[in-house]
Amino acid sequence: MSSVLAWIDGGSRGNPGEAGAGIVLELAGGQRERHSLYLDRATSNEAEYAALLAALERLATLGVAGVSIFSDSELLVHQMNGVYRVRAGNLRPLWGAAQQLAGSFRLFSIRHIPRQANAEADRLANQAMDSRRSTLPVPRLVQALNRRPGRRHWPLVLGEEEVP
Repeated sequence: MSSVLAWIDGGSRGNPGEAGAGIVLELAGGQRERHSLYLDRATSNEAEYAALLAALERLATLGVAGVSIFSDSELLVHQMNGVYRVRAGNLRPLWGAAQQLAGSFRLFSIRHIPRQANAEADRLANQAMDSRRSTLPVPRLVQALNRRPGRRHWPLVLGEEEVP
């Protein structure tokens, strides 16, 4: 399989709070996959990274050579593209894993889109939170971070944006 398009979104009710992620994959021949991930408790930024990681893991499983990702998270897109540094400790391991996975594709791009252009992925993220169900495995790193001893929830970190 060659190159595909993917729309991703993550959200949290409470930030941190109950969280979910949505993924829409447009595969070869116009075939589409729609996925939702229930993340239990996370921040909205963690949910955005969970959506990216789950999408990249699914595409790697499918043997995709290239991917163009679309997200309405300016923070995620700018961090992945090196415009913003990743200063929040809770996002660093997620960013590192996403960079490593992205590097496994022959072609990788990630672009910021307006929120209204990401309605289907947003709907799937909300569906995950409402149903508390997933159609793809939650990335292992996301599960591991959420289960650390003594960690009741991930911290909310503001002001993560920085232009080098």
